Amino acid sequence: MMEKVDKSKHVWFGLRWNAALSNDSAIPLKTPYDKFYKYFVDKMAYNVDGTPVTYFQDFDKKTQQPDGWKQTSPGTITVENCVLCEADTRKWHDYNCDTTTGFSLCRKMASTQPD
Repeated sequence: MMEKVDKSKHVWFGLRWNAALSNDSAIPLKTPYDKFYKYFVDKMAYNVDGTPVTYFQDFDKKTQQPDGWKQTSPGTITVENCVLCEADTRKWHDYNCDTTTGFSLCRKMASTQPD
């Protein structure tokens, strides 16, 4: 499937972080990368079915991903709690779960909210 995806797109494969499932409070935004990555791996990485993630080799540590947040404009921070695979590099990055720049490889429950 990745071979057929536009290289400017991303693919969501069911990985997300969830502080509620970790029985711990969320780590604050703008936490230094090394501390956030360790916390993410130890406590927050879950597949969409609720099972813990055990494989982390494809994160793009060169660009310090995952980092948990993105500053979209001065004073505005977006939480990034879904992990997508970059079609061009095949590396994992965290994005806001509402991103529309990607495809979904994994099923997820439909929203009960109207459009």
